[in-house]
Amino acid sequence: MSHTPITPPFRGPRPFQAGERLYGRDYEARALLSMLVAERAVLLHSPSGAGKTSLIQAALLPLLAERDFVVLPTVRVGEEAPPGWVGNRYVRAMLLALEEGQTDADQVSTAEISAISLKQYLTQRIPENQDTVLIIDQFEEVLTRDPTDQGAKSVFFRELGAALQQPRLWVLCVVREEYVAALEPFMRLLPNRLAAHFRLDLLGVEGALEALREPLQGIGVTFPLPQANRLIDDLRRVNVQQADGSIRSELGPSVEPVQLQVVGLRLWERLPTGTTSISAQQIDALGDVGKALGDYYAERAASVAQASGVEERSLRNWFEHELITPQGVRGQVLQGAGSSAGLENSAITQLIDAYLVRAEPRRGATWYELAHDRLIAPIQANNAFWFAANLSTLQRQAQLWEQQGRPEGLLLRGASLLEAESWASQHSKSLTPSERDFLDLCRRARQRAALLRNLSIAVAVVAVIALILALIANVFRVQAEHNARQARSRELAAAAVTNLLVDPQRSLILAHAAYTTSAAAGDPAPPEALEALQQALAASRVRQIIHVSERGLQDLALSPDGRLVATSANDGMIHIIDRAQGQEIQRITANADGLPVFGLAFSPDGTYLAAGSGDQVVLWEITRGQVAYQFDAHPESGAEVASNDILAVAFSPDGSVIASGSADGSARLWDLNQVQPIHSLAVESEVWAIAYSPDGRYLATGDFAGQIMLWDVLSGEQIWSIPAHQDLITGLAISPDGSSIASSSADLSVRLWASSDGTAIDVLRGHATTVESVAFSATGDRLATASADGSAKVWALDSSRMILSLVGHENGLSGATFSPDGNQLLTSSLDGTLRTWDLSLAPADGAYGALFSPAGDTLATYGATQVQIWNQAGDTLLYSTELPMLIATIAYHPQGTEIAVGSIDGTILLIDPQSGTINQRLEGHSDQINRLAFSPDGQRLVSASRDGSLSIWDCTDGSEIINLPTANNDEVTVVAFSPDGSMIASVANGEISLWDAAGQSLGKTWTLRSNEIVQGLTFSHAGRWIAAGNDGGGSGHLGDQHQPRSGSDHNPERLHRPRL
Repeated sequence: MSHTPITPPFRGPRPFQAGERLYGRDYEARALLSMLVAERAVLLHSPSGAGKTSLIQAALLPLLAERDFVVLPTVRVGEEAPPGWVGNRYVRAMLLALEEGQTDADQVSTAEISAISLKQYLTQRIPENQDTVLIIDQFEEVLTRDPTDQGAKSVFFRELGAALQQPRLWVLCVVREEYVAALEPFMRLLPNRLAAHFRLDLLGVEGALEALREPLQGIGVTFPLPQANRLIDDLRRVNVQQADGSIRSELGPSVEPVQLQVVGLRLWERLPTGTTSISAQQIDALGDVGKALGDYYAERAASVAQASGVEERSLRNWFEHELITPQGVRGQVLQGAGSSAGLENSAITQLIDAYLVRAEPRRGATWYELAHDRLIAPIQANNAFWFAANLSTLQRQAQLWEQQGRPEGLLLRGASLLEAESWASQHSKSLTPSERDFLDLCRRARQRAALLRNLSIAVAVVAVIALILALIANVFRVQAEHNARQARSRELAAAAVTNLLVDPQRSLILAHAAYTTSAAAGDPAPPEALEALQQALAASRVRQIIHVSERGLQDLALSPDGRLVATSANDGMIHIIDRAQGQEIQRITANADGLPVFGLAFSPDGTYLAAGSGDQVVLWEITRGQVAYQFDAHPESGAEVASNDILAVAFSPDGSVIASGSADGSARLWDLNQVQPIHSLAVESEVWAIAYSPDGRYLATGDFAGQIMLWDVLSGEQIWSIPAHQDLITGLAISPDGSSIASSSADLSVRLWASSDGTAIDVLRGHATTVESVAFSATGDRLATASADGSAKVWALDSSRMILSLVGHENGLSGATFSPDGNQLLTSSLDGTLRTWDLSLAPADGAYGALFSPAGDTLATYGATQVQIWNQAGDTLLYSTELPMLIATIAYHPQGTEIAVGSIDGTILLIDPQSGTINQRLEGHSDQINRLAFSPDGQRLVSASRDGSLSIWDCTDGSEIINLPTANNDEVTVVAFSPDGSMIASVANGEISLWDAAGQSLGKTWTLRSNEIVQGLTFSHAGRWIAAGNDGGGSGHLGDQHQPRSGSDHNPERLHRPRL
């Protein structure tokens, strides 16, 4: 039986394909069709990002089919000719592209192509009495591939002109707008000089509304016009500089299609299941256009930097300082020879293809500018976050020094300068000229300071008074150095906390540095450093990093006993690692050509390792490292044919049969005892993943078309087939009990299916790019996924919830698998390393949160119904308590003698953390407890609840002192006691309120923003300031509790991306 999952209604940055509905372009498609039919030869051009490819593939081709036109394969002219080619390179590229649509029997040989003209070829290929359309995409390649080869270009245009003389041929040439003028010298060689031009503009407001609303309407989701207009207005907003130099934001006339698709896809992915209409609140919470565009910019900037070899920092600086002016409007960069304003033109071309930059021809020159004003604020915000997270102290300070006119007051001194010098010595190639100037001036300032100190000492010898003054000065210097170390320690601690979610391993290194900066000098570490170290120890789960290959790792397999791990590199080498030693014990050359190896599998007894190399299945005996079996698993087209390459292998559970999946569209089963084929399974699409059921009766296959098929191993018959994904399937796994199948895909999702009939069970989303592999734990209650986005994730299958996200690899992941006991996860990556991650703090239902005891000697974690107490390092379980309720939050008593546990039904328990004994049961709330806080003396407890109230409790007898409902029964999200216990702060519906310890209102409030979900709230150590942070970590607020303002007329100071 077959099941079709819901296709996302938006396409993100990729173009629309044939068969997909393109909304908002009906008029343009029909106008282009009319011009093409009337003129027979049309030049289609547009600004970058207007959607030429989408218009052709999804709108024009269906209209041509309705009129019975035969459309030849879309061609390009930029393919390089081989050395020694004597014909015209552009004609050759066209003919080879047209030949791709022919069968092997009908294809023209390479020798014939060199001797045939374009007209002769089309005369042979165009069906008789049939109107035919030829589409030439990226026509500008005839200009850009070899700008000096004018003769070859003229020959090509003459041949194209001769071909256009055929009466039943129509031609559409597609070109980027900035190259239209450069084509003009060659137009005279065409019959009609290609005079018919069709310009595709950006989306107008009506078209943009249709493109936003109609796809959702088609799947039963209503997008009301007011909400849709808000989103469209945000996308078309531009900055206009006024006569007085000020900047005013105004609504522009058009929307970038690719930006609309990116924002639409982000909005769709965040809609709750079952949504039928998009509300204004959902637009506020989910439709953050700036965040979506900022994320898109970050993804494309990273990919372009990697592909072009340009440092991501340089690329971001180019946007920040060349394409955006200090006034916050778009700047312009004149195209140079090889590079423009310091950035290579090859990288700029990729940024144009990513729809971030637009090239505009003006006055005989080409100028680069941002694709749209709406990108300015997202790029600036994303750059600020990236620079804060990735630049060293030296780089950040040098940049600030340069921006403020190089003042001497910003030079580094003391410990900060030493740290900057150490970093510079290790990264000298990364230093810019400005940073070198800054470091030189810092050193000169230190030399001057040293000279002054020496003079002071000399003068001090002369007189006792001078000596006393020198001693006093020395005291101040020691204190200053102490203060500098403390400041540096706090700075490192802040950086560690900032990196917790980005790179926990780096966070641990920074936290350790924060601690040792003070401890090495004999100073007590500041509380911030201790807290950062505690948090980093809890967050970092890396237990082992093994550097395997500089070429990146392609595949991953773990021996049944968990002792050995095998991984293949992109150079055709297979590495076998002893996990206990962390060292390579064998290296196997899979093939002499250095080709990648696809598919790795240990036999069930651990004796053999199998892999696919070309169309060969090879088995090595692990103890000797010698080939035990080798045979042509998919031989029909010959071992030299790339389309027969093996992409996946798997042993049957008893080890007697090996299955292989191939690019030839089949899966095959081989009897290893006889080395004979058993069955050939016709999948009819490249087989990228295979998996056996635990009993060995069934085999699942996943293919390039996104299908999953289940086969009976004994008969070779197909049991069922489903269209599982919208893109190729990269991994398959069958649960230990055989009841379900998990699949990963390039469509960014992981899906679960019933093994019995292919019924869809669940969809797991959370990865940002292709999900490369999927694996069940031995108990079957957890699932591990690895993605090209650089993260591995662990999911609790009973709740469909992600319980861990493991980041730290420096490139995309290629595989992930559980250790046999389920306490560790192994990952392989394109960064060339294997990592082992500790899962011991993650119970099957997930650890919802973790909290250090006040003394810092134990760590409490809580899951659905369980509280567990661990040692400080988090690797030894001390106590575990099972509670008769679902846990929502916990809090430690200031003396560590009790833990308060809040449930989702509103009940609060006070328990002994060692024995698990319930000391008090506090009842009064009618809905979930969101947050708990003890008073500093431990005598009182305040609770925040979803029922719209907060309560103050007497911890000695469990009585409720007072219940304080909010004005409109708004949910109370967080509460906190002041350090002296005299005040309580609470937050409901974006408003901070102050109460005394008895629950009487102090009449002090701060209105942050209506409906803002505040999850972080704390008093400063002196109790004067209150800091609040929102749910996404994107903004924070400070308020002075001595000088509040009541009502909604006060906007507290906003901070840039705090971590509260």
